[in-house]
Amino acid sequence: MNRFITLLILSCIGSVLGIGGQLPGRAAPEEPHSEFHRKESSSLDTASRPGLAQRPCPVALPVNEVDGETITCGTLTVPENHDDPEGRLIDITYAILHSHSLSPAPDPIVHLVGGPGVSGIATLGSRVRMFETLRRTRDVVIFDQRGAQYSSRLDCQPYFRVLTAQLEEDEEIAALFADLQNQDDDTPLDVLQTQIAMSACASGLENALGVDLTQYTSVASVQDTRLLVEALGYDQFNLYGISYGTRLALTMMRDRPDNIRSVVLDSTYPLQIDNYENTTNLNEEVIVQLLSDCAADSACDAAYPNLPEQLERVLDRATKNPIVLDEPVELFFTVSVVSRVSPGVIRLLVGQFLNQYSWFAPYLPRIIHELDAEDTTTLVQALSGSLVPSSEQDSVALTEANELLITAADLRSQADDLLRAQARDDIRNRPGYRWLRDVFADRLTS
Repeated sequence: MNRFITLLILSCIGSVLGIGGQLPGRAAPEEPHSEFHRKESSSLDTASRPGLAQRPCPVALPVNEVDGETITCGTLTVPENHDDPEGRLIDITYAILHSHSLSPAPDPIVHLVGGPGVSGIATLGSRVRMFETLRRTRDVVIFDQRGAQYSSRLDCQPYFRVLTAQLEEDEEIAALFADLQNQDDDTPLDVLQTQIAMSACASGLENALGVDLTQYTSVASVQDTRLLVEALGYDQFNLYGISYGTRLALTMMRDRPDNIRSVVLDSTYPLQIDNYENTTNLNEEVIVQLLSDCAADSACDAAYPNLPEQLERVLDRATKNPIVLDEPVELFFTVSVVSRVSPGVIRLLVGQFLNQYSWFAPYLPRIIHELDAEDTTTLVQALSGSLVPSSEQDSVALTEANELLITAADLRSQADDLLRAQARDDIRNRPGYRWLRDVFADRLTS
């Protein structure tokens, strides 16, 4: 059987099931403003700027910060395609961390976050702490890049949710995916699922919502950044990029260097490097270094003398027969939930935990050792945040606004569970769903 044809058919899941660009439980995006205007004046009075709107910050602010006073949030409407200003419009969400100075410098710091796709707005609390010293002299502007969480988000979660529900509750669909994996033993099941769900997401975004995915690039984000800085009334500005943000800064230095006063590149991602091709090698290098460090440390080597062999068994088990956790674990840094020790979880530990959390490295040998014995104790503690040192925990106090946001999140979660259950029932009764299973069955048995 032609595996490419099968994947192509699977990529139509979103369209065939009728979920398009959204699933019950997620509101449709707001209609963008009817017109887009470039900035006309240099005043910081955003009320007079067409396309620029001040709005309440979409996240809880740290204690001592006041929405609309010490931190101002809002949106800027820009063309999705900057070469077609009359076409589809999108919103860029920003936050200004106002300077503590009574006479701040006129050139702000424009913070370009990593990823691509990391939300600077969602992590606003940590950004406030990060720039506390620099706010003594100037404003700091933070924004979500187009397609990220608060800037016309390209949301693939509905597709992952539907696919996950099918795999968990429909034995025939689960068997079809198992057969797919058997045809390509080198590709883990969770990778196949991701490929299929992402293909379905791309199809749904383009066909159901009219998104032009070719416009979600660094070049387009450079244009967004320029328009945002101009609309906010700043003339010169300073770029501070981290990780992917350095690549965006380099792109801006290449394409639109005017009005850039200075640039800080933190963990540089050069323009000539293809990170997607190198990611696997980088993760492998991290693991090799970890194994080497453990072997060189007498205490670690004595505690885990067979760590390379144990890791090999853990990876093999994660690919072929993942350990199922007793209870799903909600990751401490996001709303995602982990229910089994898949290759994706291993990549998370190596690619994110080791990279971002200095406290985590000493625990990884123990996690590997325990997983080899099908013990998930330390893994669950790490994923849930129980191992995070108190000095690194967010100390934001629960103000009334925080409590309301938490209550709203709980209500959204409850509503989402109810609507997902209803959606699953509706999906199973759709002719397209039954037809899809029949087509898969025919092709996989032919």
